[in-house]
Amino acid sequence: MRELKPHPSYARHNLSVPPFKLAALEEQGEPGFSPILITQDNCVIDGYTRWELAKRKGRSTLNCLEYCVTSEEALEELIRKHRRSQGLTDFIRIELALDLEPYLKDKALLNRQTGGRLKGLSKLTTSHLFRDSRFRIFNP
Repeated sequence: MRELKPHPSYARHNLSVPPFKLAALEEQGEPGFSPILITQDNCVIDGYTRWELAKRKGRSTLNCLEYCVTSEEALEELIRKHRRSQGLTDFIRIELALDLEPYLKDKALLNRQTGGRLKGLSKLTTSHLFRDSRFRIFNP
């Protein structure tokens, strides 16, 4: 469990688990210790409260589910998993999302480039409307 670490953006913004969440999880006892989600680099995506409580209780092990994702994909998932109903305010989620801005810009550019390559040639200039003998174009 010592190998686990917070996501770099989580640490950069000095985020921590609110005491009321720790108290609520402690009341649940052992069933509250469901597996936490981590990346292949051992960065926690979801389960900060369980991780913090386990450290405070001196647990040596904690069940984890490892996702093979990039740091940016992990941050996207962290933002999704920690919606307001689960503790992170809108402001904090926006701050975290701003860390994703360069990644999302690159992703959007790649999508635009891929979309342009996969498009077929335009057929607007040879529309069937103008080839139909019933229609004629007159110059005034």
